[in-house]
Amino acid sequence: MKDSYNNINAYQKREQNYMHFICACPFLDKMILFQTGLSGNIMILSIFYNGGKMMNEAQITVGELSSFMLYAAFVGVSISGE
Repeated sequence: MKDSYNNINAYQKREQNYMHFICACPFLDKMILFQTGLSGNIMILSIFYNGGKMMNEAQITVGELSSFMLYAAFVGVSISGE
């Protein structure tokens, strides 16, 4: 009889661990998506800032900056596989 109670307790403990993991997964997914989105936006803003400084000093043109941004986006998408 004690063995069956031990098995039930072990099963309930594994079930609680599993439920805790299931509840934690959506939070982790949201955090990963937030961090990747934030880092992507920071990169784009830094490229615009530095590109704006370079355009102000007449080192590059608006077309060169926009083509660089498009090429960077294409490379990023191809690396991520989407």
